[in-house]
Amino acid sequence: MKEISKQRKYEIKQRAKSGKLVVLSLFDGMSGAQIALKELGIVPAKYFSSEVLKKAIRVTSQNFAETEQVGDITKWQEWLPDILGKYTVDLIVCGSPCQNFSTLGDRRGLNGEKSKLFFAALEILNYIEDEQKKPFYFLFENVQGSQSLGNYLSTNAILIDNAVFDAGHRNRLYFTNIAARFNVDLFDNLYCYSEIQSLTDVRSRPFPFDKNPSNDLFLSEKQLAYHFKYQEPFEKGKKSPLLIVKNEIPNCITAGTENRLGGNLVAAKCAKANSYKGLGYSFRRLSVSELKLCNGIPEWYSFGNYSYSSICELIGNGFGIGTIKYILNHIIK
Repeated sequence: MKEISKQRKYEIKQRAKSGKLVVLSLFDGMSGAQIALKELGIVPAKYFSSEVLKKAIRVTSQNFAETEQVGDITKWQEWLPDILGKYTVDLIVCGSPCQNFSTLGDRRGLNGEKSKLFFAALEILNYIEDEQKKPFYFLFENVQGSQSLGNYLSTNAILIDNAVFDAGHRNRLYFTNIAARFNVDLFDNLYCYSEIQSLTDVRSRPFPFDKNPSNDLFLSEKQLAYHFKYQEPFEKGKKSPLLIVKNEIPNCITAGTENRLGGNLVAAKCAKANSYKGLGYSFRRLSVSELKLCNGIPEWYSFGNYSYSSICELIGNGFGIGTIKYILNHIIK
């Protein structure tokens, strides 16, 4: 990618502050980048979203009515030239599919059916760089194990745990040309171009669990037996990685609520009917408000009448808003 001059950085900064920023979001999902921008007080002049999942498009339009949906990323040649004929793109955000990089996937990486869609995003970046006279910012996100993306984007990755900013753990790699200097108090004076580092929050803080969770969040004995089929919830003084107990920070939210490695079950010390084998704990799923807190999704963002599983899917496939917000803030600093 071409280096961004100081003059162009200043221009983008002023465009962001004056409502003239043009953003292209690839694999936009529930539009996490747009959430972060709004939280920063940045309202883009144009926000183009490439997304194919109908529920994601629907929830985005409910929260951001001005979003322009451009369609399938693999058909970019049908819609991108028209955008560049009218606008100068200032920022490209991309959360390309992680399934083939994830430990829950087949680990085929960029050879996998889903994760190889990254190359469509790369084609878009190269096309814009060739056709557009002015360079642009980019911010890509993916799971641990996707370091190879940096070879194509000409930048190193930086590993950030979103628990630094929000309530839940979410380790992700970020690839960007935004010169976001990380707060020395949190990150030991690192830059996005630094070598791959693991940045985790060691501050102790209680998670704000709902005081009166809905009864339908509590799992039945049958559901618990499924979750703990291969591992007891508590064994020899250790707990299953599925569980959150006391004031622990929740683990990364997974898209599938029935995944035995995800679901973030809360173990509360009490004697309810589903205490499971007389252990003296009740087990429940996180509420929607708790799920939102984990990923830094503000209260004003609405999922409408979507089911619990659909909300988990959208959040699980989305960004950690705190990290994205932190990096994007350096556009206007």
